[in-house]
Amino acid sequence: MAVPKGWRFTDAAVADGQGGLRAVVASTTGDEDVVAAETAVLSLTPTGSATPAEPKIAGGRVVLRGLARVPGTHRFWAVGAAFPASPEMSASTSVVYGWRP
Repeated sequence: MAVPKGWRFTDAAVADGQGGLRAVVASTTGDEDVVAAETAVLSLTPTGSATPAEPKIAGGRVVLRGLARVPGTHRFWAVGAAFPASPEMSASTSVVYGWRP
């Protein structure tokens, strides 16, 4: 499956139950010295279209590491960490995001 320019696949991906895929993707642009690249959840449809959903946090960036679909639904949970925007700062806070259609 093709990933939009500016993103690359990570290890987290799950079937969406409708013939598509949800995957955590990492940004390929920005500061290479950051602790971890900003991430998004990419929705890939069977027809080939791809839409990234980028969780935002004021004054920082989100790094997602895991993704799971709630069994029997089209809802998803993603987990990871939120980091300060400054690349020199490495303190993080755990985050959990939920998506539903």
